[in-house]
Amino acid sequence: MGEGVRPDRSGDRPPGAPPDAISLAEARRRWTRYRAEVWTTLAEVRGQSGRLAILRNLRPGSLPFRILTGMAAPVFALRRRLRPSGTPIIGNTPSAFPFGNESSEPTWRRPLLIDDVDVITLDDSDVDVTVARANDALGGQGWLLVVDATDELRDGAADQMAALGATHSADLVFADERTHDSSGRTIAIARTRSLGWMSLLSYDASGRVVLFRRSSLREIGGFDKAAGWAFRHDAVIRLLESGAIAAHLDQTVVETSTPDSRYELALPMVTSAALGRRAGGGRAISDEVTPGLVRWRVDAPTQWPSVSIVIPTRDRLDLLVPCLDALEKRTTYPSYEVVIVDNGSVEPETLRFFAENRHRVVSAPGPFNYARVINRGVDATTSDYVATLNNDVTITTDDWLEQMVEVATLPGVGIVGVYLEDPAGHAQHEGVAIAPYPQHLRRDRNYIVPDDFLLATREVSAVTGACQLVSRALFDELDGLDETLAIVHNDTDFCLRAQRLGRSVVYVATVRLLHAESSSRGRLTPQDDIERFIARWDVFDTLSDPWFPARWELVGDVIRWRR
Repeated sequence: MGEGVRPDRSGDRPPGAPPDAISLAEARRRWTRYRAEVWTTLAEVRGQSGRLAILRNLRPGSLPFRILTGMAAPVFALRRRLRPSGTPIIGNTPSAFPFGNESSEPTWRRPLLIDDVDVITLDDSDVDVTVARANDALGGQGWLLVVDATDELRDGAADQMAALGATHSADLVFADERTHDSSGRTIAIARTRSLGWMSLLSYDASGRVVLFRRSSLREIGGFDKAAGWAFRHDAVIRLLESGAIAAHLDQTVVETSTPDSRYELALPMVTSAALGRRAGGGRAISDEVTPGLVRWRVDAPTQWPSVSIVIPTRDRLDLLVPCLDALEKRTTYPSYEVVIVDNGSVEPETLRFFAENRHRVVSAPGPFNYARVINRGVDATTSDYVATLNNDVTITTDDWLEQMVEVATLPGVGIVGVYLEDPAGHAQHEGVAIAPYPQHLRRDRNYIVPDDFLLATREVSAVTGACQLVSRALFDELDGLDETLAIVHNDTDFCLRAQRLGRSVVYVATVRLLHAESSSRGRLTPQDDIERFIARWDVFDTLSDPWFPARWELVGDVIRWRR
């Protein structure tokens, strides 16, 4: 679109947005019920029996309910600010994560009629011999499940996985599992509904127990001994690269032992090979702290694309000046500009700063509408990529833009976000999960076990606009942020619309920035934005998150098994 004024789209449905699924009145009812569930769940987890009994006897949305929750909200907010770093505010401990009960045995959903499934157990010490044995079993039709000698597969699990694969015409089927940590504690591992290429580069997102369609494996040349002990993980990646279909069985089918160190050491080799095939090259290493987690980078381009960093503000030089100072001192990216978007500043010091600073200032007057302010700023740019950056964000990773651009330029990627933490050192944003309502994942608050899933660079349903990178071409294709969502959910809506157009959203875990959230305009959460978003996307019903564990839901600050 280039520099200029964005046409008025207030009466049009933005590109990628579905027709409203429900009425605003129904959206309001759903939101009220969800808030009531959040409060009762928090009381249940914290063992507050008195408050729980009161809440269960109050009608959600009634005046007594609003009074009670209104009195409690500031107390909980104060507890968050004062709690020691790393201390979750919810009552459950890592050993009780997630909250609630899970059935110890699977409940199979259909008769087991599959008779062409072979399960082979591998216990060889030589990887070449092991891979040869697995490849020898690829003849004929049907399915193959390769398990380790220490894996305890549940009766009927392989047949049930094959039944699901046949139903979905899948090439591979993966499922949930149990394992043990170093202290012998049993840990439930729930997998995401979908397998993403970014996730698979970062960790074994499918798990070690994967059912393969023999013919599909043969088409990609079978298992590759060059992948070492991670040959099954390598096969999953190569299958997905070939366009294979993966299906997830949301049942626990196996209890596995702690992964062999030989397997973990082979994962970076698999990632490096995948980067070479699809990204032209890259490098990968094992994470120094978390076994099984891979840190990877794409080879730098011969010429970096240009980036415009759009920073909205209204006065608040106490935030803007430190933001710009850190950006200028720390950013190592070779080709960027800063565009400050002024939403009606009036303080003389601010106006003087605008006149004297070296960055371009774009005027966006009027009532605060984050989406409109960002759109106005982007319209004033012509760079290849646009990075939105809140004025209360401080750059703490020097090559933050290089890392984001490397991922953003990979095939199929649309939007990229990063890790944010608050001034007290608490995690604030590790991707957005919609399970069932959009919320930031935060290891100090709701996702209280920093596992390889949380710590990985991975596909997500959304990332916060506080720091978000997108190509200018995609921004224009989506017609920018939806200005009818003035304050909240415009960034999540933007990400969901991008995915409906076939672009993925990626969270980069290795870029860490500081964010004094809500410092600029306080805590603004308009009810109209919430209801409009719920109505458009059918939140609490058909909208689901393919990139969050399928069997978990996030209710306020509690992750629990779905009920």
